[in-house]
Amino acid sequence: MQSYQEIKIEQLLNIDNQLRLELCVDYTILFNFIQKNREIFLDSIPWVSSFNTIEDSKNLIGIWTQAYQQGTKSCYFIMHNQDVAGFFCFRTIHIEKKEAEVGYMMDKYYQGQGILRRCMKFMIEYAIEKYQIQRFILITASSNIRSQNAGLKLGFQLLKREENGAQLNGEVQYKLTFELSKEQYEQFIQSEKQSIC
Repeated sequence: MQSYQEIKIEQLLNIDNQLRLELCVDYTILFNFIQKNREIFLDSIPWVSSFNTIEDSKNLIGIWTQAYQQGTKSCYFIMHNQDVAGFFCFRTIHIEKKEAEVGYMMDKYYQGQGILRRCMKFMIEYAIEKYQIQRFILITASSNIRSQNAGLKLGFQLLKREENGAQLNGEVQYKLTFELSKEQYEQFIQSEKQSIC
């Protein structure tokens, strides 16, 4: 069995000539990204409401850095040329369960351009090959339709809906959990290729 110390979290992953993933270790970049998009993230990402200072960013990066070293998390800035277009994260990596939870946020100016889809495909295939992940989990708020659609467009399927939702901006939110197995992903990609032909 592979232990978590055997997982190496890469600093840089090149997707193509325009897109790359840079490990999220710079708390200033993270703070600026969240602040720039704060208004849209507040509607669907609960922790953003308590992320208010550069010190909050510094503390979060500190926690993530420990998880990187343990091989239990990997969070990346999605770089489009020289701009931060978004953020992709394996929020948890469970090698023993062969499972990873995905999370992502896109800059408002880069939404709807297919960038997140390219990153998700790349990272799912990367995790299958490098970490032998067999199952991917995506958890979203019920109000986060864009996030749900991003997952559905890659074959994620709704697994459960938690009825005891929390309050976000005064509205009851439900937690939706989606899943995607390696086999489902491969079938989805195969059917996508066939529909293009």
